[in-house]
Amino acid sequence: MNVFKFGGASVKDAQGVKNVATVLEQTGHTNLVIVVSAMGKMTNALEGVVTCYFKEPAKVKQAIEDINARITLTDKMKSTTISKASRRQQFLLMGMKHG
Repeated sequence: MNVFKFGGASVKDAQGVKNVATVLEQTGHTNLVIVVSAMGKMTNALEGVVTCYFKEPAKVKQAIEDINARITLTDKMKSTTISKASRRQQFLLMGMKHG
């Protein structure tokens, strides 16, 4: 039996998740146990929610909303970066076609 544990840093972004998939494809899927941690610094954020629940219950909702806002912001930043890269590639391809 093989046991693979992928920590938060190893799955912090899309490339990390792709790397996990590559490792699993190369090793096969028989007799395999996979443990994956929360992505990026999400464990710390979730621990903060639990701390609020026990010490400052009135702040739990805000702690959860902060996590959601961070995820949304991260997704928007990734989308913008991908969009800029895509426009750059299109420009370069157009230059090759017309140049």
